[in-house]
Amino acid sequence: MAVAVHAVNKAKAKRGASCVITGAGAVGLLCVTAAKAAGYKHVVLADITQNRLDFAVQHGFADATHRLEVHKANSIEEGLSFSEEDAMALIAQNANNRFHVVFECSGVESCVRTAIYVSSDLPWYPLQQTKRAQAARQGGKVILVGMGTPVQTLPISAAANPEVDLVGVWRYANCYPRSMEIMEAAGKDTDVPDVRKIITHRFSGLESVPAAFGVAAKTKDEEGRLVIKTVVEM
Repeated sequence: MAVAVHAVNKAKAKRGASCVITGAGAVGLLCVTAAKAAGYKHVVLADITQNRLDFAVQHGFADATHRLEVHKANSIEEGLSFSEEDAMALIAQNANNRFHVVFECSGVESCVRTAIYVSSDLPWYPLQQTKRAQAARQGGKVILVGMGTPVQTLPISAAANPEVDLVGVWRYANCYPRSMEIMEAAGKDTDVPDVRKIITHRFSGLESVPAAFGVAAKTKDEEGRLVIKTVVEM
């Protein structure tokens, strides 16, 4: 939670701002929680896994969702084009307006590209043949929360020309008090999702650690249930 609070603090958005969170795992859902607690009013969650998106809607973690398609690009240009298409679909979720902030929680190259396009207010390069959605504002922010591919090819002109801020996040700083306030409000404040729901699997005792790690590495357990956060209680 402290990481999510730190990310929201670095975004420095006004109350009522809109945002996209790419990645609907535990970190993404925590960023949703911190954003809603900070007063964000339109939160869209994007992920490649539909059951994670369904979980987010069911438990109040998102105002809208978008499933990202898994594409295998044969070139950089094709990969950029796929990310543009995802960005257009996300912008359509916000009345064809660019979002104020994107919290990129996956670290996946294609998602970072999409985050830049969602935040950009200028024509993208390379241009698609289709007309893109028009955005009403300039200078969005991409908060890089996820730790994924260490070396990436990004559409830097789409970030530099409209002055999109690419903001890095490394852990947290002085965020425990606010994190505890949010945790205490979980399930009580209607503006804050019940973050306790993120824990989908519990194990007991030190001897259960190997099994817990085995479940945590999956998106579904052996019974087909969604896996988001696994904890071991001692």
